Amino acid sequence: MLRVLKSPYALACPGQGFVRYGYLAPFANYMPTLQPYLDQLDEALNEKFSQHLLNTDKNTDTQSWIAKTSNAQPAILFTTFILNELIRHEYGIDLAKQATYLMGHSLGEYTALLLSGVLDLPSALKLVRKRGQLMESLLPSKDQDQHLYGMRAYLFPESYFEAVRKIAEENNVLANLNHQQQIVCSGHVDELTKFGDVVRQNLSDIDIKEVPLEVNIPFHNQRLKPLVSELEDYVNQNITLGMQKVPIISNLTGRPSSSSETTLKNTLDDNCRPVQWVSSMQYLQQQGISTIVNMGPGYVLKSINSKYSGMTNVALDTPTTFKRLKTNN
Repeated sequence: MLRVLKSPYALACPGQGFVRYGYLAPFANYMPTLQPYLDQLDEALNEKFSQHLLNTDKNTDTQSWIAKTSNAQPAILFTTFILNELIRHEYGIDLAKQATYLMGHSLGEYTALLLSGVLDLPSALKLVRKRGQLMESLLPSKDQDQHLYGMRAYLFPESYFEAVRKIAEENNVLANLNHQQQIVCSGHVDELTKFGDVVRQNLSDIDIKEVPLEVNIPFHNQRLKPLVSELEDYVNQNITLGMQKVPIISNLTGRPSSSSETTLKNTLDDNCRPVQWVSSMQYLQQQGISTIVNMGPGYVLKSINSKYSGMTNVALDTPTTFKRLKTNN
């Protein structure tokens, strides 16, 4: 029997850092409950999108489909939403509505907008599909180099956080401040190579580890600035905002917002600005929030949040992980 996690806690939604064959395959036993949502998904995206989420075949076509940003973003958002809905249906607990704060890493912030009531499900799906398509449109055409842009994670001793952050900002490649032992940079591959060289030259006394990420879009980079105005126009023409029911801690500011308009604007503006996850987590700690529920596919976000001492870090990835929720009496 699942018992509700008592407040205060924050609920965090993952970004696009995880790929799964068959996002909804672990939910097969819940198909009667899921079917109305699957119908909404297919109708919103005007295709049989749901069949891909149930497909676990590891063939070339499946891999190619998953790798597309315009598919991955609605897939991850929908799967995270479904986890919350299944817990609500099965146990009468709405983890999102009972959270003290919602937060999301990059794409996850759009999921937080959905869970907080700012967006309804069809609007959220269409918005992240549009976001992914706009990102893909910035890539070179097929007859050009497909690897001009990328992202790399850098790991280093905590005492060098400010020094590495400053160099990344000066070189205009800073994308994510994940924790004080890791930042992620994005941009042209030549810019990333230059940044790595500058760090090693200026901080020659440390062993900095560089990990290339399997993406070819420069997330949270100034090159995505045109995307912001296009998404704003799309929202103004196609989406009616709902009332926000739970404060969302912004990637842009590291502080909460409870206004639908302000929260959405922060989310859109952050497309070309660094994710301030360190500030967001520090804010939680300052507010006495010691429990964070990471809800959504994969464990990338849980891994990031595990670096913050003093936090109880729960992961809800599939129905089998529901039992990990405990009361905190």
